[in-house]
Amino acid sequence: MTFKGEIEDGFEDGPPKTTHFVQWDLGYPRQDPGLYEKKWHQLENRLFDLLDAGLPLTISAEGKKLCAARRRCATVAAALPEDLLTVRA
Repeated sequence: MTFKGEIEDGFEDGPPKTTHFVQWDLGYPRQDPGLYEKKWHQLENRLFDLLDAGLPLTISAEGKKLCAARRRCATVAAALPEDLLTVRA
């Protein structure tokens, strides 16, 4: 699955010195009539199934990789580019 989004500094009400990958609506434009319809929910469920599987994930962008082992949290470093994040099971 490929997600295009942005890396942002920590939020005011979040933990200090953190960065966040921000990607709204699973890549659908806000005005897309398909947003929150059947096809969108299928993609949402696919993402939830991927995250719930407990399998190791590799998060990569521009040749850099971050491996998230089973049942561990991984923080995407600010060094990753702002425009592309790919998650593969």
